[in-house]
Amino acid sequence: MLARFLGYSDYAAYEAAATADGGQTSSPVISRHLNVQQMLVENDELILSWAPDRQCRVRYLGSLQFQVVESANTRLQPGDYFQCNIIIEGEPLYLSNLLQPGHLATNYVCGKRGGIRFERL
Repeated sequence: MLARFLGYSDYAAYEAAATADGGQTSSPVISRHLNVQQMLVENDELILSWAPDRQCRVRYLGSLQFQVVESANTRLQPGDYFQCNIIIEGEPLYLSNLLQPGHLATNYVCGKRGGIRFERL
């Protein structure tokens, strides 16, 4: 059940993925990243992409708030809003308070496997 919660079909798939990286351990060094509050200003736009072939363009509205402007192959849709305080290349992206029409606010993870890539426009 926990393996499925993490996005794997079963425990065997989780175990295979966990050992596929050759026993890589976590690193205290954060690679290319954006500290949203310190590095973005209102109306900055980013392209976020992750496997398999998912992409969206988002606009920073200030106060850690973003709006989805365009999207392809993802559940995020233009007009959705979310909060995020840090974006780290190669790591999953955790969205807080995702607001979508007709749905209650929720949390959402982009790029659970392989992380996300970002490009500043």
